[in-house]
Amino acid sequence: MFHIYLFFKSSTGPME
Repeated sequence: MFHIYLFFKSSTGPME
């Protein structure tokens, strides 16, 4: 369920 979190963050806004 880690990849899902990263994907969600990216969808919300690429604040890497």
